[in-house]
Amino acid sequence: LVHNAGVGYVGDTGAQSATNVRQLIAVNLEAPLALTHQLLNRMTPTGKIVFISSVASALPGPDYAVYTATKSALNGFVRNLRIELAAAPATRTMEVQLILPGAINTGMHAKSGATLDRMNWQRFPPADQVAAQIAAVIEGPRATATIGGLNRVVRFAGQNLSPLVDGAMRRTQKRAAAAPARLPEAPPHCV
Repeated sequence: LVHNAGVGYVGDTGAQSATNVRQLIAVNLEAPLALTHQLLNRMTPTGKIVFISSVASALPGPDYAVYTATKSALNGFVRNLRIELAAAPATRTMEVQLILPGAINTGMHAKSGATLDRMNWQRFPPADQVAAQIAAVIEGPRATATIGGLNRVVRFAGQNLSPLVDGAMRRTQKRAAAAPARLPEAPPHCV
């Protein structure tokens, strides 16, 4: 079972519509939990459940608070599910994987309302490359994997150096807020 569906919206938390917030929670969190709940006891005892999260779950990020919250909650669910399954009978050896890619060069960023010229999105790896890396991880035994060397560094920093990372993000956000406003190219909408 591979949970790979996801949506993202970019924008201040207070400026996002209630519909967008509900959709983020429904797709990124409720759907994987509900599907796991419904299918867990129907799966092969030696099966594997894979959750695709995001390296963003380890970082503070302006305009991504709701998205990041859904991915962080998903990570917490995976952590606890592993503990639950570890107490299962020896005949049940189900694996639970958490895979954390970073940004991928897809249409998601444009559809989410992100300012593409500010993101330099062309530097992100193409979807087929990331998919191949994810497929290789699924075939292996690693319980948690971050896709991409830079993403591993970023995730480590976000998890282990949070006071420094949070301070740097606050300073960056203050500088961005002081810069002249730019109109978005298109209104934000769903991925």
